[in-house]
Amino acid sequence: MVAVERFIEYLTFKGLKPTHIEKTLGFSNGYLGKMRNNKASIGSDVLEKILYSFPDINSEWLLTGRGDMLKPEAPAVPTVEPSTPVQDAHIYNVYGLLEKKDAIIREKDAEIKELHTEINRLNRENGILHGQLKKPTDVHIPKLFSSVQEYVIS
Repeated sequence: MVAVERFIEYLTFKGLKPTHIEKTLGFSNGYLGKMRNNKASIGSDVLEKILYSFPDINSEWLLTGRGDMLKPEAPAVPTVEPSTPVQDAHIYNVYGLLEKKDAIIREKDAEIKELHTEINRLNRENGILHGQLKKPTDVHIPKLFSSVQEYVIS
């Protein structure tokens, strides 16, 4: 049995539907079923989301199948209001969105840097062309000569 099968067993034990949990944790529709059918390994990011969102799962059991499904009851320790798996899943979703935003910003920064480089290149080229316009060239001399000839002849 692989970790995804044990997680589905946990969900069944808790009376939770995999499709609802997939949506809550930000997984694609049918992700858990596909992983179970392929007997695929779950990535560390997915395991982290599961263990964070369902703190009563025994991580050793989830990963290896050894031990009990649920962690033993911990002694009562005063805590701040505990979050629910759904709240934790929303936090992960927000975290994922922030990572995507940061990636887009890095991508846009790279584009801006490339555009600045192109602007500098075009400014240099423009300066060269502008300088060439101020200097008479061999192209201008024949036109000038023919204009002078026409004036003198008329």
